[in-house]
Amino acid sequence: MRTTNHSCKEIINKIELYLDGELDRYSKQEVDDIVADCPFCKKEFENQSSLKQIIHIGMKRKECTELLRMNIVNKIRGL
Repeated sequence: MRTTNHSCKEIINKIELYLDGELDRYSKQEVDDIVADCPFCKKEFENQSSLKQIIHIGMKRKECTELLRMNIVNKIRGL
């Protein structure tokens, strides 16, 4: 671990991007290093990570009824 001067607000803004896999390698390493050293950033990382997992679990795909599917198809076709 290393000590860094950082803005927790900036790192917190990067955490969502990190969790979505949208950061480049350098930025990802920056978040990793800071989260390892800063208790506040670490807690925020854990909170956002947990929330993302809860949302993912709750968003199971549901099948629509045949009637709904036909209504949608007909609307698309302009019937």
